[in-house]
Amino acid sequence: MAERAAPPGALHGEELLRTDKLGKRFGRLTAVEGVDLRLRRGEVLGFLGPNGAGKTTTLRMILGLVRPSSGRAEIMGLPAGAPDALGRTGSLVETPAFYPYLSGRDNLRVLARQGRVPEARVETALGMVQLAARGADRFAHYSLGMKQRLGVAAALLKDPELLVLDEPTNGLDPAGLAAMNRLLRELAGSGKGVLLSSHQLSEVEQLCDRVAVIVRGRLIAEGTVTELRGAGTLLLRLAPMEPALRCLAALLPGAALEVQGDLLRLGADPARAAEVVRALVAAGVDVWEVRVAERSLEEVFLAMSEEQEGGSARDVA
Repeated sequence: MAERAAPPGALHGEELLRTDKLGKRFGRLTAVEGVDLRLRRGEVLGFLGPNGAGKTTTLRMILGLVRPSSGRAEIMGLPAGAPDALGRTGSLVETPAFYPYLSGRDNLRVLARQGRVPEARVETALGMVQLAARGADRFAHYSLGMKQRLGVAAALLKDPELLVLDEPTNGLDPAGLAAMNRLLRELAGSGKGVLLSSHQLSEVEQLCDRVAVIVRGRLIAEGTVTELRGAGTLLLRLAPMEPALRCLAALLPGAALEVQGDLLRLGADPARAAEVVRALVAAGVDVWEVRVAERSLEEVFLAMSEEQEGGSARDVA
């Protein structure tokens, strides 16, 4: 079957997913509270949080697998779980489950028949996740990475407009990880939307257009990777240190200054690097090295999580 053309306006930010004040309680336990998410066509949204933060519960509510206690989730303007919404959504949540003694190809054929999807989509999906050559192998003989790729292939069977993927790169080797990232970017580039939960923060940093961070069931941050990382800092190797500190305190009042031997960390806009060096040289300071140091997404995530968790968040999931 020929690939479905992206609908008019598909690459112009049409909203695919919206949650408003989405919440879930299990008895006295509040698992998710007040989560507002937006995902548009052509966008990859990373969804991050420590173990037990409420990510999987949120994904299940988005897919209509769990009924919200409060708020709502909509997919392309339709209530979460509505047949038309599910027909335009592909998902992989937690560990993919297939018939162990059927081949990967036959497992997808079963799903295609159940979903009334043309069988030609089976080969297309296998090819997209680079499993065509192993499609005849039994699922029981697949490695963890191959099982994950087959799960993504199943999510792609319907040629969905929205993909909801929970740890799709779990178990992939570096080559498989790179191939999966390329695929997800290509899918977004074709006008689909991808909601990606992942513990691979370097992957999220490179792949995602925006990131949402959930801790203890609450969304604590959302924005582009650049916005979350914040402004970079300047690292200067210089001497002598005392006149340098006096100079910079006068030039940039209130800027953070941290001394590490002959290295000075300066909390200032990297765009002011030339101005800083000129002032230091004029003050008689020798500057041997200047470089920009930006916080990684991992550093930002851990700092946010520790602040919310009281210093206990160390495991990303």
